[in-house]
Amino acid sequence: MQRIFILTSILCLITTSIASARVPNVLCYVEYTYIEDEYAHSLAAMQSLGAMNITTLSHFQNLDLSNIDIFFIPDQDRADTNTLQTIGTTWSTALTDFLNAGGVIVSTNVAPTQNFPILNATGLIHTTGCYWTNNSILYTTSASHPLSEGLFDTYMGANVTSSIDNDFSPNGTVIVKDPYERPIVVDIPIGNGHIVLIGHDYYASSPNQDLILANAVWRLLPEGMALPTAPTKIQYEPVLSPIMHYDPWWARPLSLDKTGGVIKVMISLPFFVEPVDIYVAIGFVASGSEDEYIYVLDSNRELHQFIDMSSITPWRVNQQEALRDTLLIIPLALLPSGNYTGYLLVVPANTDPHTLDLDTSPYYLWFSTTSIP
Repeated sequence: MQRIFILTSILCLITTSIASARVPNVLCYVEYTYIEDEYAHSLAAMQSLGAMNITTLSHFQNLDLSNIDIFFIPDQDRADTNTLQTIGTTWSTALTDFLNAGGVIVSTNVAPTQNFPILNATGLIHTTGCYWTNNSILYTTSASHPLSEGLFDTYMGANVTSSIDNDFSPNGTVIVKDPYERPIVVDIPIGNGHIVLIGHDYYASSPNQDLILANAVWRLLPEGMALPTAPTKIQYEPVLSPIMHYDPWWARPLSLDKTGGVIKVMISLPFFVEPVDIYVAIGFVASGSEDEYIYVLDSNRELHQFIDMSSITPWRVNQQEALRDTLLIIPLALLPSGNYTGYLLVVPANTDPHTLDLDTSPYYLWFSTTSIP
């Protein structure tokens, strides 16, 4: 009874410590999982430290990781290995980009004949061996690691639990081991993100197992993009769709896509550590001219010609959550030939545009140029 009381107290303290944290956006792949058992119990475990924004993916070809922080792949018991390997091959590029942008992939697995087949097929990881470890005492290692937060030194592995060989790659941190020193839970940093392998399928669970999954969702998230502290201008080559990243120098937050007979202006920004104001503008230089005309987008998505700083209004104010949006779609036939530049300006919230100095004030200014026709 005392042990249960202590664990409950720890969970209460942990929950309190993350109460002010941002709410993660979680995408759960459920096409071949058992919804009433493994998935339902996993969902309860993930939310044991707080509510999340959860969406589900029911068909692997519809994968969209826009605005997603955590991609959860529960045990896919209802598919054979070949099917799951096909999914992994299909997802390889998308998951690589997701990890490079700071995303976290969490996968549970217990089938000895499968061995994390989706993630192995992507080429992102390599694991061998898979051993039943049901009803065995498991050992927590790496006490300072975020996934170990609140765990007891030992706990009993519930049905169903499995371990893998120690020769997994890339290198990572083993969080939980079985009695034979084989990994049960592993964190593998890749790019700016993480892959977390969990050898529990959550058909049955325990407070420690629940906490591992909750920690994977809550503890590995980047804090967010930092506020600008100096004038920061970032020019980049045009992209067909925005690239979300927590590092402003790697982000490509504004895109000008000219496919399909239209120009589509899209924006994608990550969570910020503190609120910001966002300005969006389109610059135009006609063919044969050097004069640029700039049009600023207001909160109603209407364009107004830029005159001076006192004439501009932000597109978004006090924005902190991640966002992805299509701002404009304009037929190319309506646009004169020339160069078009997309500008995205981010400043700390409540910055007065009248006093904004492009030489001294703190800001991020991303811009990219494309040509028409």
